[in-house]
This record gives sequence, structure tokens and C-alpha cells, in this order.
Amino acid sequence: MEEIEPEIEKEENEEEETEEVIIPPELYSSPYSYIRNHYEEMYPCLGNKLWSLLSLVIVSLVMPKIPRGEKLIKNKINVCILGQPGIGKTSMGEEFEKVAYNPLSTERITPARLYFEIMKRAKEEDIPKLSLIVSDVAVIFQDEIMIKMIENLLGEEGVISKANMHNKKDDPRKKVDLVAYLSGTPDLMYNQRIRHGLIFRTLTLILMHTKKQHEKILDYISDNMGQNYKNGDSKPIKAFFNEIWDIQSGNHPKIKPVVSYDISEEIKQDIKKFIKPLVANAFDKYSIPFARTLEETFRLMCASAMLNIFNRKVTDGKIKIEKEDADLAKKIIQRDIVHKVRILQSISQIDYWGINNMADLKEWNEAMNRKGKNISEETGFVMKSIIENKNKLKA
Repeated sequence: MEEIEPEIEKEENEEEETEEVIIPPELYSSPYSYIRNHYEEMYPCLGNKLWSLLSLVIVSLVMPKIPRGEKLIKNKINVCILGQPGIGKTSMGEEFEKVAYNPLSTERITPARLYFEIMKRAKEEDIPKLSLIVSDVAVIFQDEIMIKMIENLLGEEGVISKANMHNKKDDPRKKVDLVAYLSGTPDLMYNQRIRHGLIFRTLTLILMHTKKQHEKILDYISDNMGQNYKNGDSKPIKAFFNEIWDIQSGNHPKIKPVVSYDISEEIKQDIKKFIKPLVANAFDKYSIPFARTLEETFRLMCASAMLNIFNRKVTDGKIKIEKEDADLAKKIIQRDIVHKVRILQSISQIDYWGINNMADLKEWNEAMNRKGKNISEETGFVMKSIIENKNKLKA
């Protein structure tokens, strides 16, 4: 029987906007705060955390690559969101799709169809710019070819090739500019192939809610039941991102494209001193690479400046990186390293102690408590997710 491919949702950017959208002044002056607050109002205990990343992911697609000596390092930022079903990953992916550039959203797709969809867009652009949204990584990553294809798309070069599917050595590799919103449950990281394919190619964010946060969300849902949400319009945010697109496309009436960055020696030294001790321990235990972490920090820093293009100094096409951009990048990368370590720590503990069920996990927790070792909420959450999934597979 011929396999029926899933429909790919129409790109938002293909639709012509007929109504004039007014961008509020505060979105121009403080875009990072405005965007996070907007989604936090819609999704309490979730919007702020997620859009602290997603607002930077979007602009990274159109910002220039970052010079490093004679080399240009990639500009694109990708995220992998890990949380239990029902926490809001899919809903937030839908919100991301509304404002991202050229979104390509899917829950299930074959390598052949993904190649087809990307090449279809390549007819319109020499190097297509796309935002990939995958709401369940575990489903599409059941295919080894798909894992390799996503790795290549998220990698430094950003390419897609039929050779991945048919082993055709003469098949050309097509360059693609792509950012990705990938989501799933924490247990998918127990799969070594998926873990190696994703964890060092994305910013990893563990989503979980405390009891107090659950109560706050319950209050919000109850208080707003039967009412229309007044502040849920994301059109001004989409218009804001589209204006940055116009700048970088050379179509803005007043602002010329940004072509590079002005990064002071003071900021570079500050980042270097910050990264070395942050990564040192993680490198020794889990081989988290120094260079990739440093480059990701600079990507975040440059994306922050790009998001603030309307209040940043640009001289001869170089946008000035400010201290607040560096401080933001350090904050995000520190959280990223912590979450990566939590994931790798959970897996190592499960394997080392042979934890196979919830009873084993409870016994391990009690043993750690007797030794006076505090287990972080994220580690406990990831371990529980992995064990629950292992038990489901056995059932």
C-alpha cells in the first residue's frame, strides 16, 4: 500500500496581509521584555521561559554569520524543548509558527517528504530560509536516515542531500538556512543516537512545573474560563520580526542590512573568562565541548543585538554588541549547560545503579538522601520520565 504523506501546513509568510498592523513603541524599545511578557500573559509559568530563547531563535535566521579569523561560524540557533505531555510544548510550537520566518511544521514526516518540501522552497530562493517545527521528535527520529538528515540541517554547514536516503554519491548537497524548534519528552534523550544527534546541536531546555506553579496555572485557567483573551494577538510581534526581515533583505526604507558585528575586546575577554570554569567540570564528566559552547554564547549575544536593532548603534553595517547582550547570553548558556548536565547525569545514574523501575528509583533517592546529596528537581524529573518510559516499553 502506498504510504500517504502528512500534509505540511501552509507557510504564514505566503499569506498576504491586508490589514495594517501597528507595532507598539515598547516593542521597538524593549523587544525582549515585550515578547516574553506577551507570551507569559497567555501561558503563565511557561511563556517567559520559552520565549527567552525563541525570540532569539527567530532573528538568528536572518542575522549574518559571525567572523572568527578567516572563518565564518554559523548564525542559526536551534532549540530542543523537553517536557511531559500536556505542559504546553505543542501550543508554544503553534505560537512560534505564527511569527517565525517561513515555518515548516510537522508531527510526522518521512525523509523523502522533508527533502521535497525543502527543495520546493529552494526553487524560490537560492538558499532557502526556513523555520522547522517538530512537535514530537521521538516519532520522526525512529528513522536513522531522518536523524542524519536533521543533524546535517542543524550542523555548521546546514545542508540536505538525497544521498542520505539513497546512498547516491553524486547527489548534490543543497545548502539550507534553517532554525529548528524541536520538542519531546525527556526520556527520548535516553536513546544514545538521538541524544548525540541533538544535545550538542541545540539549546536544551527542560520544562517542568512545581506544585505552586500548577496552582497558579489552575487559577489562571479558572479565572479566564468563558472569557475571550484580549492580549493574545501576536500580529504586532510578527510585523516586528518581518520588519527585521525587510532590513536584512535590503527592503527597509530607512535601515540598511547588518553585515557584521562590533564586539569590544572587553566583552570578548569577559565571555572567555565566564565560559572556561562553566564548562570545565562538565567537560571532564560528560565531554561537553568548550568551543561549541563558546560559539553558542556569541550567537546568543549577536541575536540579542539583532533583536534590538532599532535601539543599537550600527556603523558601516556593523551592529554594536552591548554589555546587556553579553549578560543575557551568559545567563542563557549557563542554564543550557545546567540542563544538559542534568540530562547526562540522569542517564549515567540510571545506567550505573541499574535503576529499572520506580521502586529502584525510590530506593536510589533514599540512598542519596542518607548520604546528604541533594538531587535537583530537573534530575529527578528526567530520571522519572526515563524510568516510566522504560516500564511502558516492557509492558
